[in-house]
Amino acid sequence: FEMHVTVKDTSRNILDYEVLTELDKMDSYLKREYGVGGMISVLTAIKSANQSSWLGLVDKYELPALEDYGKFEKGFNRMIRKYKRSLNDSTVKTPANSDIISTYLDTSLSIARVTGRMGDWGSKHIFQLNDNLAAFYKDSINNDLIDYTLTGTAHLIDKNNSRLSGNMMIGLLIA
Repeated sequence: FEMHVTVKDTSRNILDYEVLTELDKMDSYLKREYGVGGMISVLTAIKSANQSSWLGLVDKYELPALEDYGKFEKGFNRMIRKYKRSLNDSTVKTPANSDIISTYLDTSLSIARVTGRMGDWGSKHIFQLNDNLAAFYKDSINNDLIDYTLTGTAHLIDKNNSRLSGNMMIGLLIA
């Protein structure tokens, strides 16, 4: 499973608390209703950092409270600034854990990637899950703040197979 999330409101970025709150809703939905496991995203990193700050308490694997979030945002922004400098200056050491930036964020902080694992449930079932996800997004997510696009190899193969089947049927009907 792969998803591309874009911040639509240009006055905000992925690390804004309101954006992360919407991502957290999507994250919960994808785990609970869509069946995505082993998800990784910038939200995962923030939840893990929050859990670590609570000495690893399992129930603290969550988005930190708004009043606590500032220290996490400040740390991530510092790491991102250092990462950007390291891209342009070979004398600047790449920060630890910068793979979360290079893999799951763009340097403008307007685009994020979400990945996870799913079983192979067949195209018909996945298309229904995609429709349900679109309805959830429309009804439960602040559409003015973020948008999403399903991406990844599995999604492209499903779309391609669907078109291939339709074109093959048209070809057989014409022949």
